[in-house]
Amino acid sequence: MRYLLDEHINPLLRRELLRAAPDLEAWIIGDPGAPRRGTLDPDILLWCEANHFCLVTNNRKSMPRHLADHLAIRVDSQLSVFAVSFL
Repeated sequence: MRYLLDEHINPLLRRELLRAAPDLEAWIIGDPGAPRRGTLDPDILLWCEANHFCLVTNNRKSMPRHLADHLAIRVDSQLSVFAVSFL
């Protein structure tokens, strides 16, 4: 599985994930090839789906609404999102 960490997730999470599982692919928004910092939530969801990344976010304000909108339009979506409460 490939993970894209939201720009609000502490980069320490990626470091610890990669220390525990070095073969894991974990990017952070703003990394080369990833969406740039400040990219709108709907565009992040589209990018994750197109690039087969699971989004890891702690955005519980706007992301649930954007995810619901995304899934309502793209009913066959294979998108995965993890909402975390830490970092």
